[in-house]
Amino acid sequence: MLDWKDYLQLLAALAITLGLIYVVLRHVLPRLQFGKPAADGLIRVRATYPLEPRKTLYIVEAGSETLLIGSSGDTLSALGSIPRESLPVEMPVAPTRFADLLKRRRA
Repeated sequence: MLDWKDYLQLLAALAITLGLIYVVLRHVLPRLQFGKPAADGLIRVRATYPLEPRKTLYIVEAGSETLLIGSSGDTLSALGSIPRESLPVEMPVAPTRFADLLKRRRA
């Protein structure tokens, strides 16, 4: 038979577990920067355009060149070069975080 001490121990363990999950999600994971490009990097994705579930077009700036790249499954192909003057100054990049998708949907 369980008494109140067992319930208290269970609640304490649950509180500690939830606290650790919060700390990891809120403070540790954002510092790891999975998939975030460097701010001063030489390569920058200017735009993405999903075609199908595993097929996407990318406009990428690499140094002084602007390239159109296609991805299909696990293959990347350079499809061509785009003159820089034919592109707008700033092109939107598709949001990658769920929160960004929600903000965009509500706007």
